[in-house]
Amino acid sequence: MVRYLLALAVSLIVLPDFGFANDLAVCKSGSVADPRDREGLRSVKYVEAIPMTPILPGGARSEVVLVTQPPEKTTLTFRGFIVSKVAAVVPTDVIERQLRPEHPAVAGKLVANEKSAILLSVNVPAAMGAWWWPHATLLLVGCNGEHPEFLSRLEAPISLAHWCLAIVIPFLLLSYGLFAAATYRCDRTQKIAPYQQPMWRYFDPVVLSAGSNGKGSISKLQVLFFSIIVVGLLFYLLLRNGYLSSMSATVLTLMGIAGVGAAASKATDTSKNRLDFGNWAWLIERKWLPPGGLAAINTARWRDIVVNDGEFDVYRFQMVVFSIVVGGALLITGINDLANFTIPETLLGLLGLSQIVYIGGKLAAPASCAELNDGITQLRAAERAFVESATKNPDPSPPAGVDPALPPADLAAAKRRANPALYVAYKDLANKVALMFQSVTGRTVVISDLEPSYR
Repeated sequence: MVRYLLALAVSLIVLPDFGFANDLAVCKSGSVADPRDREGLRSVKYVEAIPMTPILPGGARSEVVLVTQPPEKTTLTFRGFIVSKVAAVVPTDVIERQLRPEHPAVAGKLVANEKSAILLSVNVPAAMGAWWWPHATLLLVGCNGEHPEFLSRLEAPISLAHWCLAIVIPFLLLSYGLFAAATYRCDRTQKIAPYQQPMWRYFDPVVLSAGSNGKGSISKLQVLFFSIIVVGLLFYLLLRNGYLSSMSATVLTLMGIAGVGAAASKATDTSKNRLDFGNWAWLIERKWLPPGGLAAINTARWRDIVVNDGEFDVYRFQMVVFSIVVGGALLITGINDLANFTIPETLLGLLGLSQIVYIGGKLAAPASCAELNDGITQLRAAERAFVESATKNPDPSPPAGVDPALPPADLAAAKRRANPALYVAYKDLANKVALMFQSVTGRTVVISDLEPSYR
């Protein structure tokens, strides 16, 4: 409020410089008179004008509140003029709107109530003839017929849409590039050499949002998609209007649906596609997997978004289509007013339903990873039985000079000492688990890696 009182004091001091005349022509229909060229009209009441945005958006409408009670028996019309250092007086369209109790001016206590002020919508011209954010003066005249009832004056910078975009787009590209570079450096330490990708591949959003298994994740891609749009719109509106815009309940719901879907998808993958730590370590020790796990050998591709287990996934396709439609509507509509962005509840429900169906499809998928985990547990038990038998029994035909009671020195010695049935049982089970492993991971096991440990 101190800022507005200061603006009022300054306005009262400099107002005579504009010099309105007693026969003020600006209230006449169709007049384009320059109010600066007239003599002073000191009898016209001055009314405080409060802009609802610190920056006036050029090429769009901006709201201004006049702190004066609307006349009961008189119908006022309003004329507006934009004055800047680089442009002459530019007439602008002014429309009176109804001030409601829920309006920010009333809710924020800028005015006492909706009956103590007048709400105007001013069309701010886009072509001010200057770069960046030119400062301008907005003159508002309340007219009773052809005679002025009061006048208002405020100063504010005017934002130009193309300059706002010229800042927002490089900001998003730079931020995206930094995140891509960070992900690239992280993956360099996890992926083995044959599967490492060049840095430019991380500018692919599917690669950047890959899941913990290294493949493309549609839920994480959706979060990335909506996050980029919302962050870009918030920054754009900050430059455009001069304040951080609030978000509508619809935007929060969209972000919530995407975030909950990503969390539920991760929880589902963890519960259904997770190996016990002991089995995971055994696979790495036996060289079935590299030290970084599946993420070290998998490469995220766009086909991962709509293909699952080698076949087209209609649940994923449905979520992709609805996400693109809603994201496009958010970008087109929210660029002017993110706080009031809404979409039909049915479309919002379809997006949420597509998330539920997608998660349900993952839950209903065959528990192949769980079966693989059980198979590896049985294979490790068979290997332990083989090792215990080889360690307990002496070597029936040791090489010359070797104590037959010593632990086996190699696999051949272990096979001579162990019960042959245990080795056969291990090999049969190893071949079956290897087929399961290849089916689940797509990675072929080398024959030499199927042999058991001998100590």
